[in-house]
Amino acid sequence: PPLFLIHAAGGLATSYTRLVSALPPDLPAIGVQSRAAADSGRAEFETIETMADAYAGLVSGRQPDGPIHLLGFSFGGYVALAAAAALERSGRDVGLVALLDADPNWADTTRSREERARVVINDVMTTLVRDLGLLDGLDGRQLARSADTLFGSLAQASEGQRVELI
Repeated sequence: PPLFLIHAAGGLATSYTRLVSALPPDLPAIGVQSRAAADSGRAEFETIETMADAYAGLVSGRQPDGPIHLLGFSFGGYVALAAAAALERSGRDVGLVALLDADPNWADTTRSREERARVVINDVMTTLVRDLGLLDGLDGRQLARSADTLFGSLAQASEGQRVELI
């Protein structure tokens, strides 16, 4: 069965070019690009869930029998997880869901949207401290308070203000 490659946040599947060139020649790989990237006149899906449902239909139509294999890079990993769930709900067999640079905890649907947002903010702030050496001098409690403060500010801000806050 082919490997469906779900695009990252930029919407293009071209980020998989080197990976595809390293795959065995008998393994077909099919890139799934954002509809907005593929057709500049079309709007992007409003949620990961609606995007995933559309992609589930797309890959199921392209691979009507047998297991579905999905790979998602970064943002595409979250879409691949959600598409796999949609495929399984429709009775399809999902043989593989591979994530590259995507933390499955961020897409944990057992948590509320607010809880997932808190996890993402906390993880990003932890990365800033631990991996990048930024926000020096904050201990764990201060970091948690800062993350909660940022989350509260984002929850009350308009969409335009959120980018500025982050």
